Amino acid sequence: MQPPATSVQRISQAETTKLIRAALKRHFPGVKFSVKQATGSMVSAVDIAWTDGPSTGQVKAQVGHMVAGAFDTNGDDCYTNKAPQPHVTGQGELVPVRYELDSIDYQRRFSGPYCFAIGQSLDLTTAPTLAQQLDSLLQRYQGEATIKTHEATGNVLFSSGHHLAQHDFRSCQRALEAQGYGAEVDYDAQENRHFLAIYSVA
Repeated sequence: MQPPATSVQRISQAETTKLIRAALKRHFPGVKFSVKQATGSMVSAVDIAWTDGPSTGQVKAQVGHMVAGAFDTNGDDCYTNKAPQPHVTGQGELVPVRYELDSIDYQRRFSGPYCFAIGQSLDLTTAPTLAQQLDSLLQRYQGEATIKTHEATGNVLFSSGHHLAQHDFRSCQRALEAQGYGAEVDYDAQENRHFLAIYSVA
């Protein structure tokens, strides 16, 4: 004789939003997240936004399961419900649940100082953008720098008289060349100014 099947509990959008906030607070202490229910749409969704901190993949690994299904963008754009998800209740019971949430939108932002702290070298293969990373260098040099971008080619000339520029520019040059970009470092003794030229920026 088979045991009676456990009924699937439904967790509302509002309750799922609370669970997402709690999970993020538990797994990423000290990181400030904005978790809001999306409005003005027939789709039940939650928007998560944060600055710096964990990667989008790390956040998704903790809360991405709290959706009811997904749209098949490769087919006829139909919505497919996922199987009920296991959930531990406040009483410690493991029960199958269906989260009444269609999607989660992840928006990770980057602060200027964080961009450069990533590794003190420009990385054009992933976010943040080159403009954001150069902006972080401007902050590091406390305004003692200039950036010129050639409109037609997109080539960039970064220059600074800051005492950290020589070391930073060499580090950036090695990283850029490893990524397949052209990079040159020069020094004008008369102006006491260092230059970093970046070519073929995507």
